[in-house]
Amino acid sequence: YENFRSTGLFGCSECYKAFDRHLDQVLRRIQGSTEHTGKVPVRIGGAGELDRQIGRLRSQLQLAVEREEYERAAAIRDQIRALEEQRRQKEAQKEQEEKKEHPTTTPPR
Repeated sequence: YENFRSTGLFGCSECYKAFDRHLDQVLRRIQGSTEHTGKVPVRIGGAGELDRQIGRLRSQLQLAVEREEYERAAAIRDQIRALEEQRRQKEAQKEQEEKKEHPTTTPPR
């Protein structure tokens, strides 16, 4: 573990398992979280982020229903619907832009 602390590198994949209990603290201190968010590829745009938000909200919705927090569940459901509508609008806009870039032409008769 001392080698990792000085270099920031592990020797092999087994190190992740061996030092697992130490990694949470280190990752939270350095990155603020233990969950990898990564970058969104340009071609995906905001759709990937919307999908992640929807996924998180669905998990929260399920938990709220299990806890019988129905008002909270309804609010989360409404958030999900709004994000899904945003996603549909972005997809439609992207399709329109692609049609403008690559118009279809019909061959002459």
